[in-house]
Amino acid sequence: MSHRAPRSALRAFAGAIGLFVLASSAPASAQVAAGSAPSARSAPPAEGGTAGAPTVSAALRAALDDIAAGQPTRAVPVLQRLSAQGDAAASTQLALLHYHGQGVPEDDDQAYRLFLLAAGQGDPLAMFWLGRMNLLGHGPPRHSPDADQDAARWLFESARRGVPDGQYYLGLLFMAGTGVHRDEAEAMKWIRRAAGAGHVAAQAFLGER
Repeated sequence: MSHRAPRSALRAFAGAIGLFVLASSAPASAQVAAGSAPSARSAPPAEGGTAGAPTVSAALRAALDDIAAGQPTRAVPVLQRLSAQGDAAASTQLALLHYHGQGVPEDDDQAYRLFLLAAGQGDPLAMFWLGRMNLLGHGPPRHSPDADQDAARWLFESARRGVPDGQYYLGLLFMAGTGVHRDEAEAMKWIRRAAGAGHVAAQAFLGER
């Protein structure tokens, strides 16, 4: 289980809008961790996929099946090969394994490098995770004075590509004015989009207002 904690600024952000710290709430778009021991960083694929996700190859599907079966170590060499061949989705999944420490040592820096690689190849899920890591100060962003702005930029890129988690997190940033100018109307626009896509936390947020 990871012992890393989010930056204290995130606690203030979460408290300002009456929510739990984001690090303790599992994003829907975490594709790894099914069939494995839970941790503070892991998250089950609970909310029905990600809009805009690339087509999954047979080899990648087999690797994902291994992860879901609780055998991430078997998936690692397949994901490494596919990532080296330019498969952005494989790079994202390999990054998630490094981030959660499943089948490989937990390594935020390596996860961030792989997310950057996949995002540069257009993978919207990687863009979401770059935003989340910047927001939490995990990996290289822990040294960046512009992490909040970078979080907002990456979350926007994922949100406009249809990632419900990205839309929800971006909405929360606008609600709190974290990394962006505070704008409740803009916040509600993105949270409603996420809710419309079936995002459970976004739906709960709207139900409480």
